[in-house]
Amino acid sequence: MNKKFTKISVMSLVLLANTSLAAIEKGGSRLMGGWDLKEFVIISADGRPEPFCSGLNGQIIYEKTGFMSVSINCGASDSVKVPADEYGRMLFYSGRFEVEGDKITHKVLNSSSAGLIGKQLIRTVESLTSNALTLTGAIGSSGQHLRIKWSKPELSPTYSPQDEVAYL
Repeated sequence: MNKKFTKISVMSLVLLANTSLAAIEKGGSRLMGGWDLKEFVIISADGRPEPFCSGLNGQIIYEKTGFMSVSINCGASDSVKVPADEYGRMLFYSGRFEVEGDKITHKVLNSSSAGLIGKQLIRTVESLTSNALTLTGAIGSSGQHLRIKWSKPELSPTYSPQDEVAYL
């Protein structure tokens, strides 16, 4: 076999395998920053979607430094039990994140739910555009998974990076 052809073929396979990662990394400016929560659904093992809660409000932030945070709040409790009740109708966590292929691993360092501290939550990037992000992920070994949709907030027309204050 031609060594030059083999080398090119192997390099092509490596490039193809890293296409998702390249898309996220090249779109890093798209991934980085704050995202507003639009939808959070738990999908049962048999495919039935269930909203995480009613009155959903939240944000996820990815920083270039490799830090991230998530905050999710729910509206007042109604008589219907929802998955968010397990977390007191609010969930906050922060830590580090890593991107590999189409996976983002959230390494939880602090959380409103003590059981999440030290865990690695793996999220698959289902879609990423300049103003929309959809993440999916397994929930333990139950066969359930989650789908969370985020959107980029519009910046104030008066916002300017020069307005930011540098802290020492």
